[in-house]
Amino acid sequence: MDDKKELPDKLTESILHNDYHNKSKEELINDLQKLKQEVSKLRVTEGRSKITSENLNRSDKELVSLNEEKEKLAAELIIADRKLRESEEKFRNYIVRAPDGVFTVDDTGRYIEANISACSITGYSLKELKQMSIRDLLADESLKDGLEHFKKVMETGLATSDIWHKHKDGSKRCLTINAVRLSENRILAFAKDITEQKQAEKSLLESEERYRTLFEDASDGIALANAETGILIDCNQVLCRMVERSKAELIGKNQTILHPPEDNHDGLSTTFIRHKEQDPANALEDFLLSKSGRLIPVEIKAGRIPVKGRNYILGIFRDISERMLKDAALRESEEKFRSYIVHAPDGVFTTDNTGRYIEANISVCRITGYSIKEIKQMSIYDLIADESLKDGLEHFKKIMETGSATSDIWYKHRDGSKVCLTVDAVKLSPTRILGFCKDITKRKLAEEEIKISESKFRALFEEAGDGILAINEKTKKIEFANPKFCAICGYSENELFKLGIEDIHPKKDLSYVMDQMEQQLQGKIRVAQDLPVLKKDGTIIYCDISGRPIKTKYQVLLVGFFRDVTERKQARETLQQAYANLEINVNERTAELAEANFMLQTENNEKQKVVEKEKELNLLKSRFISVISHEFRTPLTGIQASVQLIERYGDKWDIEKKQKFFSSIYNSIRFTSLLLDDVSLIGEDESGKINYNPLPCNIEEVCQQAFGDIKAVFGKSSMINFSIKPDTIKTLADESLLRHILNNLLANAVKYSEHKNQIDFSVIADNDDTCGEHPPATHLNDIVGQGRAGSRTIIFTVTDHGIGIPEEDMKHIFEPFHRASNVELIKGTGLGLAITKRCVELHKGSIEIKSTVNKGTTVVMKIPYKKPDGK
Repeated sequence: MDDKKELPDKLTESILHNDYHNKSKEELINDLQKLKQEVSKLRVTEGRSKITSENLNRSDKELVSLNEEKEKLAAELIIADRKLRESEEKFRNYIVRAPDGVFTVDDTGRYIEANISACSITGYSLKELKQMSIRDLLADESLKDGLEHFKKVMETGLATSDIWHKHKDGSKRCLTINAVRLSENRILAFAKDITEQKQAEKSLLESEERYRTLFEDASDGIALANAETGILIDCNQVLCRMVERSKAELIGKNQTILHPPEDNHDGLSTTFIRHKEQDPANALEDFLLSKSGRLIPVEIKAGRIPVKGRNYILGIFRDISERMLKDAALRESEEKFRSYIVHAPDGVFTTDNTGRYIEANISVCRITGYSIKEIKQMSIYDLIADESLKDGLEHFKKIMETGSATSDIWYKHRDGSKVCLTVDAVKLSPTRILGFCKDITKRKLAEEEIKISESKFRALFEEAGDGILAINEKTKKIEFANPKFCAICGYSENELFKLGIEDIHPKKDLSYVMDQMEQQLQGKIRVAQDLPVLKKDGTIIYCDISGRPIKTKYQVLLVGFFRDVTERKQARETLQQAYANLEINVNERTAELAEANFMLQTENNEKQKVVEKEKELNLLKSRFISVISHEFRTPLTGIQASVQLIERYGDKWDIEKKQKFFSSIYNSIRFTSLLLDDVSLIGEDESGKINYNPLPCNIEEVCQQAFGDIKAVFGKSSMINFSIKPDTIKTLADESLLRHILNNLLANAVKYSEHKNQIDFSVIADNDDTCGEHPPATHLNDIVGQGRAGSRTIIFTVTDHGIGIPEEDMKHIFEPFHRASNVELIKGTGLGLAITKRCVELHKGSIEIKSTVNKGTTVVMKIPYKKPDGK
């Protein structure tokens, strides 16, 4: 009897000691079947025992004991079966009722199981899903990412990705897939629908990008400064270009850096103080100071705007230089489902109906920093951050009342920091709550930064002093407008969204407006002035519109800044009419006076001519005597000093030292001779006696003679870099006059250059016989001229890198005795260029000068090429 009871007793003992908790469902079913088999054997044994007892006359006491044994074993079997079903049902409910989708796939990607949420997310029934694979549900644009995600799970055992899936209804859903490989051919995955979150993120990014683009690509300079301290908080690239400074040079500095020192008082600029104290809508005209010291006239419109509880002043700077110029001119068993939870990449936990934690997986420990033992001793009140306590309690209350809830809640980490978790929870029973949590701290912080940025640029947009309008480049329909534009045109924002560009301008002016817009798009103009704008009530106003295209990821917008200048236009028209009336009156009065003064002017003209001529001759005579006496005195003084030294010490000097003084005397005589030549030519020119005697001459030889003259006077001919193309140029010219021209041009280049600077001297013959040789493409092309094909010209070009000629002196440069204002103590008579120009004209040539102060001067002299045979 004891041997027959041994096996069932062991099974019963195993069940009573809860060994089933460590076994799979299949193992428990096998144990149950074995137990049933033993019971059957026991019943057979009982029958046989009854027969044997009748034959062997067993006592009734043994039969009673056997029956009791049987009943006890049957009861134990019933208890074990019930506990197994309860355990399996408990964990199956976790998966079936989870708010996120839970499914398993094989190693080919084919679906094996899925819970209700997975069916809801995809739109397919469980039966339909089991006939599909992951490839069937992946959206086209996420096919590659989805397959890479599956491959990573199979290779590494774990992966998380945001992937777009196709819904049964044809729409697309973005799911966060957290997957883990359970075995070689089994993968468990959790799917959470984040479509709305993705769309919200996209919308937020578009909004932030749009306002940032508006700020950066505005055609006017924009700056944001603290209203109290004047410290610059932000500025756009247009303002940086205006003042020739980078953002790093402006942000953090006081706004006085933008203005001339004399306009700054008590640490703020005058215009900044006025915009703080007066109506912010008033536009003020002032100057900005560039880094190079250049003053830029601007029209400043500023307004006070609040951002995050602080007051700022937004300033819009419009460069009005052009205008001023123009105006001045789930699991199969307990162990399987527990593995799902333990290996889940997101936190999974359960609490009771008081909020105290019952269970938690490893991810919860990782997210919060506490161990499982510590968490089981805590409640949700211990972990929720103070600022999220109210939201956390509302979230818990909603779960208990409705059965499920999802919220983003800030929690306290063990290290003292805070983490933001997305908590999806569902009520499993009146006393049990299942929750899933995901760490979204980085995303929350990024969203907060985007919101702050979007808020700042929205405030800039909404509070701008000018009207701002954006039109779709393709449809020409209005996309958005700020309140200032609505106020200008009289439309509400909703009304504007139904209009296009053709609705806000008069039809008769539409083609002109479109043409101005096209020029702005091409960058030909920055501001279209006095464009007519049609208001809602039918009246027409005039605006200065600065516009440019703005490209975003999704479309191209044409953004315009509208400034109402109706009053200015009306004032200008009134002034123009007054000028017209005044001109008529003046003309009439002039006509009356003209006749009366005609006779008097006739009499005075002749007398005045005589007086002016006499004055001119006296002035020229005075200047001539002054210049010549000064210029002759210098070389004569040098000659006198050298002669005296030779006379006194000559017998004591060696030949080399004597030669040095003789050379100085010869140079002074050479310089005096050149001065006499200038004076002689001026005299001959005044009397009309300059002879022009063209003879065959070699240009290169004339140039070499000129180099000799320069070296004799200055000793610096080595500074001249000479080139000639072709090597030999022979033409008909007056060699004496040509040499005089070259002496003057080269002497000026040497005198007004520093010793270290090189002088470039080139000669190019451009004619039918030597064509094909053209000067290189340089900044001289605009002086030499374009389209020389077929011309017969010799071009002499002298370029130095010296002090240059001031712009105000250029118009007098060829007048006798005139010298530039920056020559200082450099000697000269002021006759050289006057004589040179006259000699060039006698050759029927031309001379042009282009110069920049402190950068150098380029002289281009051209004379006709004439073959020595006279043709």
